[in-house]
Amino acid sequence: MVYVEFLLGAVSRIQIVEWASRILTSIDPIANSPEIISLAELKGINSDEWKIQPENLLKQVVQRHYADFNVGSLETEIYARSCLRKKCADYLVGVLQHSELFCVVENIHRLFDNPIWLGKLHILACKGCYYTNQDHFSCELINEVKQRLLEL
Repeated sequence: MVYVEFLLGAVSRIQIVEWASRILTSIDPIANSPEIISLAELKGINSDEWKIQPENLLKQVVQRHYADFNVGSLETEIYARSCLRKKCADYLVGVLQHSELFCVVENIHRLFDNPIWLGKLHILACKGCYYTNQDHFSCELINEVKQRLLEL
């Protein structure tokens, strides 16, 4: 769910608009939502000119169509784990910077109260800027990312 990804810092406002554009042309029941239509309309407009915030419309979509949504639910946690696994894989193959990975890690830590499946990633995120030996830090981070990929 794109809303969970947004809460985790895994997608941008532009990606929300792109998602809505794909939903609008699908057979998904939420395609008829006025919020989805408004989000999709933003696709052709420069983001500096947006008069509405995509995240606010996305939240309204969730409230309207997924009233029982709960960040702390098992389903949401499973989705967050999946999202973290993708971000770890992206980091390992060089598609993602460690700062982007750490943003997701920090949000998971906050939203899910430091779940055990984060492993040492949160500790590394906190200590990353204090490491004097960046080569050692990078090696430790890569090893932890590999471990997360095995366990998630």
